Amino acid sequence: MKSLELKIKPPIVAVIAVIIMFGLDYWLPRETLGVGEYRLGMVLGLVLIGGMLAMTGVKKFIQAETTIHPDLKHATNTLVTDGIYRISRNPMYLGILLNLLAISVWLNNWLTTGICIAFVWYITQFQIKPEERFLRQKFGKKYADYCQKVRRWL
Repeated sequence: MKSLELKIKPPIVAVIAVIIMFGLDYWLPRETLGVGEYRLGMVLGLVLIGGMLAMTGVKKFIQAETTIHPDLKHATNTLVTDGIYRISRNPMYLGILLNLLAISVWLNNWLTTGICIAFVWYITQFQIKPEERFLRQKFGKKYADYCQKVRRWL
């Protein structure tokens, strides 16, 4: 399975997830989430929070003059641990997840939440864990200490 590591960029994984979610919603019987009249508010809230998390993460990387592209290891020159990175080691991926959850709520279909779970599993296995191995090699104890203080997702 190592052959899948860092092969598909997270935004593309998210687009694939969205396509699968709409396909599930179209082809399989609807198992409603039961969010009713609160659905629009929940969707907007998830999109807003997800977007803010992701953009704040990107902004901190830009400020630190390091790359947001996890496959450009030669350009990773700084370990960012402040700001939003005190809450989550992966706010950009968390932001994408919240947007996927927003789509699931909008579709109002329990089956689509399984795709959100699959997204977390896939990104953790094939994106985050390889990144963590690289960061451990590059930053050593500093990264290990950071991992002890801050959770991978939230």
